[in-house]
Amino acid sequence: MNNKHFESLVAANNPVGEVIAVNKYMIKVRGLHPITQHAVVLFEDGSRGLVHYIFEDYVSILHLGDINLRVGMSVVVQGNDLTTKVGKEFVGRVISVLGDPIDGKGPIASEASS
Repeated sequence: MNNKHFESLVAANNPVGEVIAVNKYMIKVRGLHPITQHAVVLFEDGSRGLVHYIFEDYVSILHLGDINLRVGMSVVVQGNDLTTKVGKEFVGRVISVLGDPIDGKGPIASEASS
């Protein structure tokens, strides 16, 4: 794991969990409590996910990356609200659900977050 942002979230004492099951894009993780529905999580490979369901002993996360995850990977809570960048520069661009450009045209300067 060489992800400085991931390590900084862990060092900040954000809840950390472990992947216990992978079913395509739905990931089961234990150990992330306390957490809220729709919280954004960061996997140790740098990909992100969105908390879909919260159960007593695990949470179900929608994986927003295209890399296959594996059982045993670490996960940390990045934030309790899904926010995305906004601005005029986004018009005509292709972005991910988290506001990251995926059209190969480079970074996008944002005016704000919503």
